[in-house]
Amino acid sequence: MIYAACISNFAYDPQCEGDRAEYALRLILTSRHSDRIVQRVRRSFAQRHVCNWDLVQLFALAGMLSAKGYPDFKALAFRYYSRIKEPWDDWGCGENLVAAFGEEALFHVAAAIGACVKNDPGISVDDVLVRAFYEAYPRSDGMESLIRQAERDPNIRLYLTRLEQTLTERRNATRRFGRDLAFYRARIESGPLGLRIWGASKENMAIVAALIKDFNSEADPARLKRYTWLLSNYRITGGKEKLMSLLKDCDEREEAAVLDALSHFKDERLRSIALEGFKDEPRPGKYLPLLNKNYRPGDAHLLFRLVRSRHTPDEVHDLVGLVDVYRHNVVREAVRPLTELYERLTCGIHRYDVIKALKKVGGLDERIRQELSFDSFDEIRGFKA
Repeated sequence: MIYAACISNFAYDPQCEGDRAEYALRLILTSRHSDRIVQRVRRSFAQRHVCNWDLVQLFALAGMLSAKGYPDFKALAFRYYSRIKEPWDDWGCGENLVAAFGEEALFHVAAAIGACVKNDPGISVDDVLVRAFYEAYPRSDGMESLIRQAERDPNIRLYLTRLEQTLTERRNATRRFGRDLAFYRARIESGPLGLRIWGASKENMAIVAALIKDFNSEADPARLKRYTWLLSNYRITGGKEKLMSLLKDCDEREEAAVLDALSHFKDERLRSIALEGFKDEPRPGKYLPLLNKNYRPGDAHLLFRLVRSRHTPDEVHDLVGLVDVYRHNVVREAVRPLTELYERLTCGIHRYDVIKALKKVGGLDERIRQELSFDSFDEIRGFKA
């Protein structure tokens, strides 16, 4: 099992949670068979051919093992990186290499990316590599070192040229961050749903109030759904009946937005919609927000059975809205369903939320408290129970 934790990134969403290399290292160092495990990791690392989240974790682990008395992992990591066919799109392997081995790795990865640029001048080169260097070595001037090295290495020169082009394009790009009421009204007319209003500034709340007024006077169902998408984080005052009417004809994404908007209302009909959804829907989690204001004592038994009925990581993760239900309803009976969710969740980010909710309702038992310092997720290990 320790070997599996080393060569596979078991994070539910590695793009958000990161890798678990530090956790894997702790397991290796506490094992009686550490040298045997390291040897297997060494062989596995050398056999990888495709960039993915497992490989990103292996590069991070290689740096840590090198610092802990296995110096050959440095040469192994450099040699393997040279075999990556598209280092400009290496998922973060180069960043981990640079963070572990500093300036030498910075030159190595920049040259590899520069070679890609030579073969395909259209490749976009971002500054993530340089930022990773500065984060790991804040007292070193990575760009100055690259400029000096570029005098001797044409591939690094190509890397820097393309990077400067990218940064210039970024500086010259006209981006409008100030979104006023006219901007959001235009989005309602244009149709796409990929935008929300975030933040509770005075300006944003004035925009929200104006859009709610527009929503209440709107009759077109298509535009109403766009309003709902924008406003689902806020209570659409007086719009409950209109929102409920939209549920009859929604696609999955529109339905989720309408249900989120309805979560701000207390109504027996909304509770009934939730209970029916828990019975029949393959992804019942979208109905959990309806219990925020419509929870009843005894519902913990129903929610415990709902969590128990989920089996795959995706099915369990669908129920993370349970935490919000118990943020709105701080009751002792929350302990059983929340504990069951904690036991089944593979997502570190949401397990952290569950632990905080358990503490709030006084249900963080001694067994869980003892587990926290051994968790694979950094924030959980640092949680003060």
